[in-house]
Amino acid sequence: MNRHVSEQCVQVQKELAQKLTEAERIGERLIELGKQLKGEPWGCAIEPQCLMFLLDDMKMLRRRQAELKKLVAA
Repeated sequence: MNRHVSEQCVQVQKELAQKLTEAERIGERLIELGKQLKGEPWGCAIEPQCLMFLLDDMKMLRRRQAELKKLVAA
């Protein structure tokens, strides 16, 4: 039983590390975009494809947030 619980803990740690890395990457991209928009809003044109990627990233972050809350609560 202890071995099974230990393996589950290791798996959860790996998943959390991956999700944290992914969230940090997305956050860095959003910060960079925010700086560009703040510095030169008139010169920063966002291509539709880039905007779609950002929106997808934001949706994914919200899903990950909900997943992490469930993991922490368990």
